[in-house]
Amino acid sequence: MPHYGTAEFIESAYGMTQIYVIPVRVREVRPQTMDLLSATEVVSDTAIHPAEVACVQEVTENIQVDRVMLRQALQLIKQYHAGGNRKSAEPFYLHSIAVAHILLDYTRDRDTIIAALLHDAVANTKLSLNQIALHFNPEVQRIVGGVTCLDSRSRSFKRIQLSDCESIQKLLEVKDDRILYVKLADRLHNMRTIGEHPSLAKQKKIAEETLQFFVSMARGLGLKPMTEELKERCFAVLDRR
Repeated sequence: MPHYGTAEFIESAYGMTQIYVIPVRVREVRPQTMDLLSATEVVSDTAIHPAEVACVQEVTENIQVDRVMLRQALQLIKQYHAGGNRKSAEPFYLHSIAVAHILLDYTRDRDTIIAALLHDAVANTKLSLNQIALHFNPEVQRIVGGVTCLDSRSRSFKRIQLSDCESIQKLLEVKDDRILYVKLADRLHNMRTIGEHPSLAKQKKIAEETLQFFVSMARGLGLKPMTEELKERCFAVLDRR
């Protein structure tokens, strides 16, 4: 169920304690965004897509990662994104796998790859940052929180949708390059599949934002192949009539 209060973790030598504070007049304080999130059903999906098999193989061959942790991340996004499809009709969680696959060309950091698999879950499902911390670790939680376009603080269940400008401002303040890597891989896959948008005007708006902001970000991080591909795809969209 959605939570409208706050949560806090207290660490000690005996382990971690999670405390919830739920307001008495919950109807007066709940953010409207949570009403939308509550419509998302979390269901189990036991079918194994070929992309999952390839993901496990490629990740385990390239980085040191616990297979249990990797499979847990895959299972979580399958469960929480179940029933959600992209405009291409493909299951939404395949986008997250594609983002992780892109990042294998740029990093061998385990937490970054796990965060890439989970990067959309907090914004689009009931999964919270606190749950991510419990399932994985605070580093994965921090990366996902940095990518998420919500005011979703690590010690709170507060969720407020950020505007495009606020999302970009949030990225400008990021100190952890791993967050930027995930965001760039997410944008690159979105540019590769931008033809799924039925509106050319929407495509052009995304391409303009990518060219003005994300291309410079990729260049600043020294990600030359990503920089060039983003530029080419942006110009291809902007040249369409």
